[in-house]
Amino acid sequence: RAYTLFKGMILIALIVMIAALTGMETILWIFRNISTVVLVALVVIFQPEIRDALDKLGSTVFDLRSGGRSGHAALTNTINEVVEAACQIAQQEKDGALIILEGSTRLGEFEKSGIALDARVSSSLLTNIFVDRSPLHDGAVIIRGDRIVAAGCKLPLSTTDKTGLRLGTRHRAALGITELSDCVVVVVSEERHVISVANNGCLKRDYNKSMADFATGEKEIQNRLRADLFLLMT
Repeated sequence: RAYTLFKGMILIALIVMIAALTGMETILWIFRNISTVVLVALVVIFQPEIRDALDKLGSTVFDLRSGGRSGHAALTNTINEVVEAACQIAQQEKDGALIILEGSTRLGEFEKSGIALDARVSSSLLTNIFVDRSPLHDGAVIIRGDRIVAAGCKLPLSTTDKTGLRLGTRHRAALGITELSDCVVVVVSEERHVISVANNGCLKRDYNKSMADFATGEKEIQNRLRADLFLLMT
């Protein structure tokens, strides 16, 4: 959305340049008189982006001062807990999951659609959130760093299906949010008990074929899922 607004600003700047070159004094007078209002409007329109940029700048400076060690440790712990939770949920009869690992693009708008938690990431908490008939199990969990910031979040559904398969709501939501940001989403199918990962509008679904695969190959499933998440998040 910010990029679309930026293109609109470029178009307006081009109009002003053309007016200046062609001597359209009326248009120039209008723009001179509304310039102050436009500046205030830009601050209001881009307020979420400005806030996120300042927050990201502060986080980057802190991470550089700490040598990046704390960030790497937090990511390692988060991925390990998410992998364990996903495998546990996939082995339950009626449970599914939608777990978002936030990237550099903040998901504040979608975070506000759910219930704020601000809790340390743990597999036990994630599995309890997605227990069947839990008040939050139908929405998505958003993880920022090593914190679960919100649960029960509503996501936009993708209108395209690049997999060639008929996808359920969870998988379409996972694709939808990754089409808008650089996040990584772990999806557990409630019906088929299959773990998938969505990123950049694409879906990888071959971590397991059914619940029965965990009986003999759970470690292999965990290792492949963990390796892909590290690759996508770093």
